Amino acid sequence: FKVMIFMTCILVIGLSFGYVWTFLFLVVEDVANAWEPGFPNLNLLQGLTLSIGCFVGEVPTMFFSGAIIEYVGNVHTFTLTLAILSTRFILYAFIRNPWLFIPVEILHGISFGLFYTNMSAYANKIAPAGRYATMQGLAISMLNCG
Repeated sequence: FKVMIFMTCILVIGLSFGYVWTFLFLVVEDVANAWEPGFPNLNLLQGLTLSIGCFVGEVPTMFFSGAIIEYVGNVHTFTLTLAILSTRFILYAFIRNPWLFIPVEILHGISFGLFYTNMSAYANKIAPAGRYATMQGLAISMLNCG
């Protein structure tokens, strides 16, 4: 039962990440063109959203993720990831200034950094003895389905 709930959680979060990875630049472009037709800094803005999300969000979060997961717990870390993703989607709906995508992308780094490390740790935790690699493979496969 734990494995099925775990895989369902990975699928939901994977689908959420997939939507963002697929449509983020389209949304950024639409907001930028509504803000200023022919927005001149679109490529810079799109590059900064990826860079800031990675270097300010993901890298520090992955570095401290062990301590965070130990303090919060595996299940609550998944809940925290879903809450951050929900907040991010709500913020996307209200952004009118395209430069505000940059601070929102820090939330991506935090949610992805926490989720990915927690997914790996929890897969090992619930795997039967000797089946760690199988559980890791199932977890990453379910994430990529999304």
